[in-house]
Amino acid sequence: MNKSSEFEQIIKEKLNSFEYPYNNSGWKKFKNEIPGKNTFWGSAALISVVSIITIAIVWYFNTNEINNVICKNNQEVILNNNETETPDNNIVISNNKSQKDNKKEFIVKNDISNNNTDEINNVQYNNFTINNVVPPIKSEIKKQGAPVASFVCDIYEGCQPLSVKFTPSEISDTIIYSWDFGDGTISTERTPSHIYSKRGKYSVLLMVKYFRSEPVISNLKQNVINVNELPVSNFVYQINGYSVNLVNQSENYQKNKWLFNDSTSTDENCSKNYYLNGKYIVKLVTTNNAGCSDTSSKVLEIKIKHPIFVASAFKPLTDGINSKIGPQILNEEDYYFEYEVFNKTGQNIYQAKGNNVDWDGKNKYTQQITDEDFYFYKLKVVDKYGNVDVIRGKFKLLK
Repeated sequence: MNKSSEFEQIIKEKLNSFEYPYNNSGWKKFKNEIPGKNTFWGSAALISVVSIITIAIVWYFNTNEINNVICKNNQEVILNNNETETPDNNIVISNNKSQKDNKKEFIVKNDISNNNTDEINNVQYNNFTINNVVPPIKSEIKKQGAPVASFVCDIYEGCQPLSVKFTPSEISDTIIYSWDFGDGTISTERTPSHIYSKRGKYSVLLMVKYFRSEPVISNLKQNVINVNELPVSNFVYQINGYSVNLVNQSENYQKNKWLFNDSTSTDENCSKNYYLNGKYIVKLVTTNNAGCSDTSSKVLEIKIKHPIFVASAFKPLTDGINSKIGPQILNEEDYYFEYEVFNKTGQNIYQAKGNNVDWDGKNKYTQQITDEDFYFYKLKVVDKYGNVDVIRGKFKLLK
């Protein structure tokens, strides 16, 4: 006998044991209203109707009192709040009749077969429902797929030499990386950096795979790196006294700028005056249409050479411009001189300081005109800016 049949049998036995209370006055009234000749059949019909009504009432109250249905993983179903433990797995009904409310309480234990391990929801048993819990989810082992081969660069266009850092979108210790930078250089680093030294457009290839999987995924980005050519900056210069002439000899440029120690200029060719002796740095910055620039620089060593003239011969005690010998220069008042004359033995026979230092041929010791011969001089020149120049030479004294 299955469990459903057992349950029906129990319900039938309870209905058969139920006794409806006898009411004498009601029965007499009902009997008086029935014609006398139909007493037997009328009584039978009345008993049938009362029995049906009684069965229906009992069935209604018994089914409404079944509540609090709980289904657990051990397949125990409790019908009612008052539990009665039973030692077996069969259906057991125990009646606890109360004198006040005449309630019927019973417990149903039902073991679901181990074969029914699938999800059971809303299993209908006559007038009540058993809601069963979903069994544990089966775990599945996911197969390892392929990594992602996409990547980004920190810069995509620039001037040579261009340094680019590459970063893959998926970084992991279990991934093998292979980079091809498009200029004959490769790398197996995760996030490599590469310097492009020549101008041009470069395609970059990334190939990735997991250590324990076969698929190799590749990603080629065509012409992703654009390296622009630099201009070539260069210049030459010529020093002429206080002035320096600068000539631009750069290539592949559209703009230029001269940088001096105290000023700048955007002239194509430039002139710069330096009034003090020393070393000066001059820079030329050139820029092309791509925004790339190149800078050349040179150190100018400025040593002012004053345009001093000293005659090669003179004749003392004569009327004329060659009666004395000394430095000749325009704006002589702007200079300070220290003039010395020596004979062949190296003896200093003349010395003078100031603006006018010409020698008349006399020996400073004897105050006599010296002999006709070659003499040597040393001339120290100091201009108004403080620049010092020393000039050495020789001349001939004529008689």
